[in-house]
Amino acid sequence: MPYVNVGDTVRLYVLNAGPQLISSFHVIGEIFDRVYREADLYSPPGKGIQSTLIPAGGAAIVDFLVDVPGTYILVDHAIARAIHKGAIGTIIAEGLDNLEIYESFATKEWADGHTHNGEEPEPEPEVVEEEPEEEESLEAAENEVIVEIMKGSMKKDDDPTNDYSPNILTIPVGTTVTWVNKDRSVHTVTARNRLFNS
Repeated sequence: MPYVNVGDTVRLYVLNAGPQLISSFHVIGEIFDRVYREADLYSPPGKGIQSTLIPAGGAAIVDFLVDVPGTYILVDHAIARAIHKGAIGTIIAEGLDNLEIYESFATKEWADGHTHNGEEPEPEPEVVEEEPEEEESLEAAENEVIVEIMKGSMKKDDDPTNDYSPNILTIPVGTTVTWVNKDRSVHTVTARNRLFNS
């Protein structure tokens, strides 16, 4: 598994051997500083790109600066291919946390026995189950709707009505929709039929 340090610039040479499928290449948690589409080094690179298309039989070169420690997951954003066909990779970034940029609430759940600053991890505190408190609802302004991604929505079950509140929304043109994530995961927006996962 490749390791890098916070402050390093990572350059990836990504090949899509094909033969038929294109790839929407994405590194979860990163924005590419430079993207050389189709590995074209003669043209100016694209900048500030989250995902890039790589044609079947083609390639791309992407650069990004590592700002925070963690596990960066490399995927084809057609997530089914990442999960079922192995189109996935990881890069471990080590170094000191930068809480001005990012603070993870999920790190302890995903950690594999070491911390990113070289210190031994603290023992997990004993979890005491408490009755959930009544959460206050957010007030929305006129022409604005607030959709809450509910706590625990990362744990998928057979009842998709537990994922969002409101669960179904019809709005007029011009309405501002604000998403408020009350869950611990960054990627929790999933289509009911599981064909879309952001």
